[in-house]
Amino acid sequence: MFKVAFISSLKDMIRSKSVILWLFIFPLALATIFYFAFVGFSSASYEFDISRIVVEGIENNSTFEMVLNEVSDLDGVKGENDLFEIISLDKEETADKLLKEGDIDAIITVSQNGIKISVAKSGKTSSVAKIFVDNFLASENTIKNIIIANNGNVSILPDIMEDLLNSTLPEIESIQISKNQVNLASSYFFALLAMSCMYFAMAGHHIVEKIQANKGVLAQRILISPAHRVKVFLATYLAQFLVGVVTMLVYLIYTSFILGIDYGKNNFFLVYLTGILGVIVALNMGILFGTFIKNSGVRDAIILGSTMTLSLFAGLYSHAAKLIFMETIPFINYINPLGLIADSAYSLFIYDTLTPYFIRMGILLAFGVVFFVASILIIRRKKYASI
Repeated sequence: MFKVAFISSLKDMIRSKSVILWLFIFPLALATIFYFAFVGFSSASYEFDISRIVVEGIENNSTFEMVLNEVSDLDGVKGENDLFEIISLDKEETADKLLKEGDIDAIITVSQNGIKISVAKSGKTSSVAKIFVDNFLASENTIKNIIIANNGNVSILPDIMEDLLNSTLPEIESIQISKNQVNLASSYFFALLAMSCMYFAMAGHHIVEKIQANKGVLAQRILISPAHRVKVFLATYLAQFLVGVVTMLVYLIYTSFILGIDYGKNNFFLVYLTGILGVIVALNMGILFGTFIKNSGVRDAIILGSTMTLSLFAGLYSHAAKLIFMETIPFINYINPLGLIADSAYSLFIYDTLTPYFIRMGILLAFGVVFFVASILIIRRKKYASI
């Protein structure tokens, strides 16, 4: 009887148009759209941008002019390690107008009374300009205090400048903090993997329809037949799980080998394992919804709405939005199954240790167990009168 129920459930899954659409076609189609949308959106996003600045009154401070010349094209020569690009103003242009329109990052005004910097908005390029000016002013103030302490003896200025430069130019060693190159495009595919897993919750709640008489005529017929409902439950569950295993494999093969998405060196099996556990959690969540929501359409709507909402926290729609949620409510993705799936795969990609991966997988497994146990307890309490 178990074999018959398993084959029957498997055929129902394969023949269902909604299953083919939502579990197979939709994730692959969305992955293809993501590929064309985010192609080239990788570690290049982290490349350093040169600050575009306007400098006014540079002739009022020869020391600042000398220092700025070393880190910019002030002398008309562009260097490979320049921090700033000096923007010249046309007759009709004003620095304030360019700053408001976002054409430059900062205005540095040099006068006999000091140096001031104006920025229109916060950002990495404007921050670099502000830090540069602050450091120069701090160094300049240090030099003045040393000269005053030496009774105004300016002859020691060359020695001070040499010591100051030596102290502020330490040896820099390039250290790779991740075993893989940071790639924001991959994070969207991790989130899409998680969403593809959670769609199995819509399949999971249909398992309950076969073992609870109040869910439909099919369940009533099964319950009065010789078939034990535990066998029907397990057969249907395993059939849907098998479809999930195949679906995750197809998704990863398509995105990895056809679209060329980088999941990290030697991580394919672990990412696949994450997808399989995600399918189990989704099925169990669907079963839980199915135990206390009678209407099938309402169940589908709630599961789909929940999946879309949880996808927002996992970064499917915007990686920037995910960072905002992590800053404001940092625990959110530790209680979000979809976020746990995405972050498990991402932790494999970004960390040199498997500890963050196993922590998230452990929490995800706990969610799956809780969903399953809660479902079984509810199902066992349901009794039906004989007719």
